[in-house]
Amino acid sequence: MTVAVTVRQVYVTWGGLQCRLSTDSSVALDYLAGRRRLLGRGDLAVGSKPFPAPLVRRRMVYLDRSPEEIRVERGRVFLASPWERARRSDILECLLAVFFERELQLRGRFTVHGSAVALGRSAYLFMGPKEAGKTTMAYAACARLGAEIIANDAVIVSWENGRPRVQGCDGDVSFTFRSQALEEADPDVCRRVFGPVADGRVNLRKRVAAADLAISACGVSLPLRRVYVVGLGLTRDLDCRPLDPLEARVALHENIVARIRGASLVLFDETDRLGPWLPDFSCPRSQARLAAFLNQVCDSGLVWHLRGPLVRAVETVREQAADLAAT
Repeated sequence: MTVAVTVRQVYVTWGGLQCRLSTDSSVALDYLAGRRRLLGRGDLAVGSKPFPAPLVRRRMVYLDRSPEEIRVERGRVFLASPWERARRSDILECLLAVFFERELQLRGRFTVHGSAVALGRSAYLFMGPKEAGKTTMAYAACARLGAEIIANDAVIVSWENGRPRVQGCDGDVSFTFRSQALEEADPDVCRRVFGPVADGRVNLRKRVAAADLAISACGVSLPLRRVYVVGLGLTRDLDCRPLDPLEARVALHENIVARIRGASLVLFDETDRLGPWLPDFSCPRSQARLAAFLNQVCDSGLVWHLRGPLVRAVETVREQAADLAAT
């Protein structure tokens, strides 16, 4: 006897973008409907009403069944995986994240892994590898220089009217602190957030809303005046200098494409077997947009190295911001 399977169609909306999702899993729909953010950022919504047709660029089918499979066919992505495995691996959210990241790039908006603050009427962006001090620099700029936080972890940058701009925050902004870094930046706040820390021997991690620290968030688009590739504590002396355009391109390109790569490799099950690579949806048009963006930003001399002690790094940002504001 054949059992009829009901497939429902909904529209998943994130950051003003939309994906049409068809699925036979009511549990998956309930899960997505209960999520406020997509992989921790942006406002996520699930509904039955689409945007006007030209804005529905992506289509996806998810079926709750075995065997596990991912393929692209006729302009849509087909995913099959038992829901419990798909939920544990976040594969559905990863697919949606890749969808939306590529859609942003086609529209000339690029997500940088970093933190951004507003000083006056300008934005300053801190990027770098994991634990380089991006969040610490952003918090210190807010706490010591009176800056407003724009974004932490994911900063959307575009090129508009001949200059780069940072998109304002789309909701609540949080800092993801590590106790050892926060101890150096602000011992009092560190004790308030983490409680007693055993002489810094344990590096704890905690997410704290900016509002809970009496730090204001900036929700308006601002011109980007400087991108700092930070490395706090890597040198005893301050190292602050503009990057060569080629070095800047490499650093910024690796940062941007890592967001797609990070959402593309997923764990499928408890045996830690690596699942397939998710399609990254790149195309000649998106590649051309990214190349043009990199050339525009990096040839303008905006990207600088910033390494050394925290106190001197923050003071350097203050001095440069004052100089730039005067020009």
